[in-house]
Amino acid sequence: MVGVVFATASAEAQPFPAENFGDTTDIPVPADYDGDGITDIAVFRPSTGTWFVRNQFNARWGQNGDVPIPLDRDGDGRPELIVYRPSDGTWYSNNPATGVVESVRWGIASDIPVGRGAYWMSR
Repeated sequence: MVGVVFATASAEAQPFPAENFGDTTDIPVPADYDGDGITDIAVFRPSTGTWFVRNQFNARWGQNGDVPIPLDRDGDGRPELIVYRPSDGTWYSNNPATGVVESVRWGIASDIPVGRGAYWMSR
């Protein structure tokens, strides 16, 4: 089964174009992954811990049970791939542009992680 992404083409009352991207169990993680000022279509697949960013890259960063949060921590205009792992209360960050990997233990299993909203549209 494939997930469907809807996007608005203009501010006018036009039909929404649809694009098949991802699986029905994927978690949407839209963000501006290439820093061009346009939000990119992306999903996180919990079953494999893989991020799929349409027409850009796929990256395995995370595992089943992780909560994905794309967040621009370093201010370069592109989000790092961040997951919160409730099982051990740890945040794991991977910067695809620089290769810098970080982790910090901060939280417990019942916490709900947020980063400008759990899943958000950037810019």
